[in-house]
Amino acid sequence: MYSSIQLFITEDNNGHFTQRYNHLRNVLFNLLDTPVKSTHHIGGTRHFMYPTEPILDILVGVNNLHDVTSLDEKRLNYEGLYRLHHPYKKK
Repeated sequence: MYSSIQLFITEDNNGHFTQRYNHLRNVLFNLLDTPVKSTHHIGGTRHFMYPTEPILDILVGVNNLHDVTSLDEKRLNYEGLYRLHHPYKKK
């Protein structure tokens, strides 16, 4: 997390976010025993239709939800990736 608010951006002239996405996509597909089946670059840095924070959002596809738990959190963290998840509330 940043201690100060990041400035919004409106364009990516040098293709930094596309290059960064392609690099991280390769990292995700090459993790040992990865359950990752697909990745998608989503969010503001994908289309720049509105001012956005300089954050790269990646949606990861797996065969089933149980596969998500097999993503090794330590290996992801070592690569600089952090999994965001919401708490599950039983009914």
